This record gives sequence, C-alpha cells and structure tokens, in this order.
Amino acid sequence: MVDISRAEQPACGDTITWFGHSCFRVTDADGHTVVTDPYAAEVMGQSLSGLTADVVIITHEHYDHNAVDAVQARHVIHALAELPDKTIKRVGDAPTGLIFTLIPTYHDEVKGHEQGENVVVVWQEGGIIFCHLGDLGQPLNDRQVEAIGRPDVLMLPVGGHFTINGAEARAVVKQLRPHVVIPMHYKVPGMSDAHLPITTVDPFLHADGREPWDSVQRLDTSVLTVDVDHLPNGTEVDVLTAVKIH
Repeated sequence: MVDISRAEQPACGDTITWFGHSCFRVTDADGHTVVTDPYAAEVMGQSLSGLTADVVIITHEHYDHNAVDAVQARHVIHALAELPDKTIKRVGDAPTGLIFTLIPTYHDEVKGHEQGENVVVVWQEGGIIFCHLGDLGQPLNDRQVEAIGRPDVLMLPVGGHFTINGAEARAVVKQLRPHVVIPMHYKVPGMSDAHLPITTVDPFLHADGREPWDSVQRLDTSVLTVDVDHLPNGTEVDVLTAVKIH
C-alpha cells in the first residue's frame, strides 16, 4: 500500500515522487506540494485518487495529463487556458509564494495540427529550478531555450510517437544543460499498449552519438531528493521506478 495522500517533508531540499508517465509530486521542506499532469486510471492501470497538492499543473488537455478530479488540490493551473494569446506568462500561487512560468510549445512537429498545443512549465521550489516539458513534440527554438534558462531538474519526455523521441530528447538535454534529468512519458510495466504506443526509456539512453550527460543512475525507487547545495556538477540522468498503488 502506497499512501499517496501523504506529502513527504524532507529535512532539506525537495522530494520528487514519480507516479509514472508525466505525473510527479514535488514537495519542499516547508511542505509545499506541486503535482504535474495527473493521468486517468486507464493509462497506468491504477488510480491517483487520494493524491493531494497545493498546486496542480496541467500542461495540456489530454486524458493522460489532465485528470484533475483524481487530485485534491487547492489550486489548479490549466496552462493552455492561461495562454490564449500564446505568449509567455507567469502565474503565481499566493499561499505558497510559488511562481510558474508558462512557455507555449507544440505537441507535434507540425505546429499543433495533429496533436495540438503544449506548455512547458518552469518554477522554483525549495531553491531548486524545475522544468516540466509536458508533451513537447518538437525541438526547442532559441526563444524557448532562453525563456527556460538552465533548470536544475528537467522532466523530459522520451517515448516518441506523441512526443519527442530518444534522439530528440538528447538534443534537448544538450540545449538546456540541466543538472538532473528525469525521463518521463515512456513505456513502463502496466501501461496499456492500446492507449499509448510509445517506446521504453532505452532508445533515449542508448541513442547513437555522444551522451550529453555525465552519468546515468537506474534507481529502484520512485523517490528522489535533490538539494540545491549538492547538485551534480555536470548532468546526471536519474531513471526512476514508477509508484505502484495498491
């Protein structure tokens, strides 16, 4: 049994929990909690019902990213709805003091004509700069790279088909030079092939060419704690194990 309602409160730094696909919970030492892109139960064969958050971020309105009814949240930010004019915007959450930068992108390689639009979200929590790329479907342009800056933690789709693939994701790592990369939106045990015909993480880790990172850790845990005073000097890829909810 996994208690998904309980938010870990690290002594220092931020605790990141991966629930599979693009859904993360980030909790800082003050107990402020952000959840990204909660999915419908059929995506992972499990429900997120009972998950709690101060803020939920929805990068785009697809069923595998916008299951807000599953999360007990005080504040939900539907990122696409915040950007009717498709310009970069900052959205604040007064109780926590968190500020989210929303950067419009596309879900595919043809400017949204197939899969629609997507929003990249950047925020700072517990001194750590996070970037969640949502369902990024094309390489970042110079303006987007400048708006994102250099994140400490990059949550990066790598599974292809609906998003950038492994080789394209490696190019994004090279563009942004994050300290920590957490791959997401790839095939894991329990995921429905019918709903999401995407690849595993392996093409991202083993694509042709020189790695744009310094080390890779395959972790037998869904939880990672990051501390602003102890970030990797270069770039480290941390492959997490998705939470299993019983």
